[in-house]
Parts: sequence; C-alpha cells; structure tokens
Amino acid sequence: MRHRFRAQHLLGCYTFDMSVESKGERGPQMPIELQRMTLDDLEAYVALEKKVQGKTYAAAQDRSEAEEEYRKGPMFFIRRGDQVVGAASYAIEEDGRAYINGLAIDPEYQKQGLGRRALEQILEHLKSAPQVWLRVHPENNAVKLYQSYDFQITGREENYDDTGEPRLILTRNQSVSEEVAQD
Repeated sequence: MRHRFRAQHLLGCYTFDMSVESKGERGPQMPIELQRMTLDDLEAYVALEKKVQGKTYAAAQDRSEAEEEYRKGPMFFIRRGDQVVGAASYAIEEDGRAYINGLAIDPEYQKQGLGRRALEQILEHLKSAPQVWLRVHPENNAVKLYQSYDFQITGREENYDDTGEPRLILTRNQSVSEEVAQD
C-alpha cells in the first residue's frame, strides 16, 4: 500500500492532510504537525521524555542530554491541535544516511495512530536520504510499526547505553518508492 499526503509549510510546522489513504487508518482525522523545537523548548521536551521513559524507551534525563541531542539534528514536538502529543528527532550522518534518534508519544495519547502518522511525516522529511535507521527495544510495540514501513532488523546491540537492555537496529532502504500527491 502506498502513502499519499500533501504538505503545507506554515511557520516551521509541517501540517499533513491525513484524510487520504494511510496504512491501517481510514477516513478524515485531525491533522498532526511537527513543530521544530528551539533551545527554549528543551525543559518541556525533557518533561515529556520522562513521561515516556521505561524499559523500552531511553529518555533524555536532563537539559544537558537534551542539548546534546539538539546539536545532532532537528527536534520536533508532535502536535495535534493545541496539544503536544509527542516528540521526534533525527540526524543526518556524514554518509547521507538518516538516523531517527527519537519518536515518542505521550502515554496519554498512545494507541491512537499518532506514532504512525508522525513516522509518515518524518519519512517525508527524510525522503532524500538513501537509508534511514533507528534503534528500538525488542519489546517495544513500535517494532511492528517500523516493520510495516519496510524497516528490516539488521542488527542487535546488547546493554544499550549501559542500561542492561538490548536494542534492535532497524534499517529502511529508501529505494522504496512512496507516492506523494502533487497539488
């Protein structure tokens, strides 16, 4: 199944019309947007990360960790209307590959398809990268989501970040063509 979406850029936000076909979801929905964070947003980001933190998600613990992530690449709040429902971030590596280093949905808003919709927007941002990769805990429900977007398990790291917990490495080659609706 192909994804179709129309993007509109408004003051740093990317609003996507998700009323068209999307994997696993049908019909009109309230659009979500990725709002680029600034340094002033990092305290709110850390608070959100702490809400999501657990065995299957390694969260930024303080502002210095958030600043380190901020220096690596763009960070976004995932917004639905006036509500911040999650956060996402990625970095472009020297070889042109993209690393999704964060995608988290506030537990209050999980199981509503928001992670899927945010992933679609992130992949749209990264469509020119030859490959996209990420790390995810093997027990994280997001593994199936990523696999539904052609991510393949290409490795495993034990004791990730000295947490004692493993991470799978998932990779998506961008030779997969996605149909983008032209306005």
